Amino acid sequence: MVTDLVHKEVLSFENHIITWPRSGPGSESGKHTGTNWPEAPASRVAENSGVEQEIHKESVAKKQHNGLGQPPAYFSSGVTMNKGGPGGLEFVIGHGLKGWLPGEFERIANHPGVMVIDTRRPDDFRGAFIPNSISIGIDGNFAAWLRTLIRDFRRQILIVADWGKEKEVITRMARAGFDQCLGYLEGGISRWITSGKQIDGIRAISATGLQNTAQGVSVIDVRETEEYESEHLLGAINLPLEQVDSKMKFIDPAKQYYVYCVNGYKSIMFCSILKSRGYKNITDVKGGFKAIRELRGLRKINSLKRAILL
Repeated sequence: MVTDLVHKEVLSFENHIITWPRSGPGSESGKHTGTNWPEAPASRVAENSGVEQEIHKESVAKKQHNGLGQPPAYFSSGVTMNKGGPGGLEFVIGHGLKGWLPGEFERIANHPGVMVIDTRRPDDFRGAFIPNSISIGIDGNFAAWLRTLIRDFRRQILIVADWGKEKEVITRMARAGFDQCLGYLEGGISRWITSGKQIDGIRAISATGLQNTAQGVSVIDVRETEEYESEHLLGAINLPLEQVDSKMKFIDPAKQYYVYCVNGYKSIMFCSILKSRGYKNITDVKGGFKAIRELRGLRKINSLKRAILL
């Protein structure tokens, strides 16, 4: 049994030996990791998760699984990819590092199954983007959101990036397991615009503007459920970004929605996905909940699950 091996091998080490987790704090695989990792490792053998006291497999598993949420959706496909092994990194980068002029880029993007990922800053994406492209900003938690929102590692992808960022984007995609990059838009979005190609955009409203809208508007909070339950805009419905596929059925295409997250990164991703699937009545709240929270005169109600009333 695995636990017998742990007891025989690991606990035979001297107590000063450091045990390292496989992942950092905050991840599903590193829930017991100290907050100052990696500067201070998680534990020493003498503190090793109670294995010495709980040697039976069932009790150890129960203790380790306690408090875990659902694993990220990309875990299972990641396991499959790891078993098969990706191609060589340099080959993948070289294959993806090909610039396409707008006409050819558009032709490839129109092929079935090809996805356009725009890696620019959310504010830049909001102002102008290629229709049906998805925003996943390189300056945010890029790899994690790439794997969360695109379940198929074999998906063929074209990218839009800021000038000089193309190789970084392709490299980080490859390291995340996506080795089917078909290239990038030569000259970026400005080249696309000057060539006369069609663009799309996302309407935006400030926190103050939202405050001045008519009462009873529909607001979507795309933050994690824990964040929402801690504090949220009164009347907002919680549709976490990572659940967009399963929760989209609750969004009425005929209604106008205002979307916010913490600071705008997730909300733009959420809006871009909805726009790519035909939803038109979507408005992003600039600055997110941080901007809403900073408005003067806000009133807190419900001490258990605080809601902000504009």
